[in-house]
Amino acid sequence: MKQILQYIEEDSFFHHLHPLTKLVWAIAMCLVCFICSNLYFLAFVVLTNIGIAWGSKILKEALPTFKMFFVLGAFLMLFQMLFMTEGEIVFKLGNWLALTDKGVESGLLLALRMSGALIPLSLMLMLTSVNDLAAELVEKLHIPYKYTFVMTTALRFIPTFAKEMDQIIQAQVCRGCDLDSKNFFKKAKVIIPMSIPLLVSSVRKIEKQAMALEIKGFDAPNRSRYREVTAGKGDLIMGVYIILLMLISILIQL
Repeated sequence: MKQILQYIEEDSFFHHLHPLTKLVWAIAMCLVCFICSNLYFLAFVVLTNIGIAWGSKILKEALPTFKMFFVLGAFLMLFQMLFMTEGEIVFKLGNWLALTDKGVESGLLLALRMSGALIPLSLMLMLTSVNDLAAELVEKLHIPYKYTFVMTTALRFIPTFAKEMDQIIQAQVCRGCDLDSKNFFKKAKVIIPMSIPLLVSSVRKIEKQAMALEIKGFDAPNRSRYREVTAGKGDLIMGVYIILLMLISILIQL
């Protein structure tokens, strides 16, 4: 089963960074992508983020997620190119299709911005333990524990539900269910009933989670941790990198 937005434990520079450093990095990359409109710089940011995945030894696991972002980016780029009529025509097919230079540039910009913003967010989740992130949000940023718990629980259940849905699909295929039909209505007729077992399983998991929280004293006033996360020299290096990238993006845009 492919891992989707799930923490992947490895021994790398980025894994050892403080959770809040990685969160700031992901947010900063999103801001950089929307501050700057230089295509070459945005392409550099996207390639750098892919390089971070490679350097963190999680590129193989992250590729399926990256492919989804690239496919979505390509679709948005094509949509933008087809419906933007401003600029000089660079390609024309009959009287019904005309691509302009501004349409192509705008489409590339949209695709690079989306990929450049989504890849760091997904990498942050793959490089950071959800429990450590939640604990630091509570202790350092003083965000109410219940809000962080809701966020971490939702993130933790994403791969769980994806795995269960995959198992349900495989079980239905073994029973002779045709999921390869190109007819949308036939496919919907088959998939909709398959969501019922997933819904039932989700309710059961929520009940078990609620019981476990009560047993472990979720509402206890004082909480303790078995492991403390501290910042190091790597976080300082990453902070300098973030500031430099932000400054470069602003200077390019001026």
